[in-house]
Amino acid sequence: MQKFFDTEYTKNAIASYIRLLGQSSESNQFTLERNKIILFLLRNMVTNAHVWDERTQFNIKHISQNFLNRLTEADMSSDGVDYVFANVFRFYIEEYLSGPEDFSPDYQEIRDFARENIKSFSSKAGGQVEYAMQDMTTSLFKQLINSDELITFKDYVNAKKEAEKLNESWSSDLEKRQAAVEALQETLEQQKNAFNFVGLYKGFESLGNTKEIQLSWARKVLIALGFILPVVILMESFYFFLPGKKVESPYELVGFLPAISLTLILIYYFRVALINYNSIRSQIMQIELRKSLCQFIQSYADYSATIKAKDNGLLNKFEDVIFSNIMASEDKVPSTFDGIEHLASLITSLKGKSK
Repeated sequence: MQKFFDTEYTKNAIASYIRLLGQSSESNQFTLERNKIILFLLRNMVTNAHVWDERTQFNIKHISQNFLNRLTEADMSSDGVDYVFANVFRFYIEEYLSGPEDFSPDYQEIRDFARENIKSFSSKAGGQVEYAMQDMTTSLFKQLINSDELITFKDYVNAKKEAEKLNESWSSDLEKRQAAVEALQETLEQQKNAFNFVGLYKGFESLGNTKEIQLSWARKVLIALGFILPVVILMESFYFFLPGKKVESPYELVGFLPAISLTLILIYYFRVALINYNSIRSQIMQIELRKSLCQFIQSYADYSATIKAKDNGLLNKFEDVIFSNIMASEDKVPSTFDGIEHLASLITSLKGKSK
């Protein structure tokens, strides 16, 4: 938006012209009414400068410089004042037509004065007044329909029509696609259940791989203990039962106690390792069973639904198997100190005999 009225230069020029025109003494009724209207409109331009800038862009573009020159020249002759009236009248007509206000008595009064006294103005000023009342409206309309705002509005209307057509086409296509989606929904529900059991199967598979690693280490420990235990017994036998060595006193058997204790401890840990090995094997077998059950659970569930009236516990039995603990034999693994009592009893009996 181009600013014209809301500038200090224009306001000062208008204020200066108001002072000069207010000092003029006219006895003619036409000139008195003309000057009154000019002063009224000029004061309003100063008071509401931003409104005039916003609503009179057409005349600001075409006559603002000429209007400003008339004000600064301050030609107070009849022709000069007539031309100032023609300019302010053009601005006033555009301002009124561009505003949202309804019918104004002031507008009708000013317009009637200009129409009734069109021949009293000088020829050039009268031509401008006549243009403002008749042809300027057409010029304003032409500017409006070619403005960026209206072009944008036209584009919006065209785009709206295209959008409505696309909406109708999309609605028809959407109905067809919705029917296809509904047909696929049932299949997706079935696939969802199948996918859940696939995830359960993968979980058992991961757990089975972990147990396989544990079984491998348990087997190695078991083999190692199975190798060390005979070696220790052979070494003890070789040391205490050498050819020619005799046990002359029971006290000589006291040195044999650490070897016996070591042998018993190794036997105990071998037993623990063996039980642990068997427990892991049992867990792996249960995991494999669950993996096998997961492969037909979907068909089993569908089948059980059809015979639920006859036997309501079929699926419950399956769940008892599939979700039961995988450590059924862990409670049978002996504690680390279970063999200590046997060792203590043996030592106590040997001490009693030595006394």
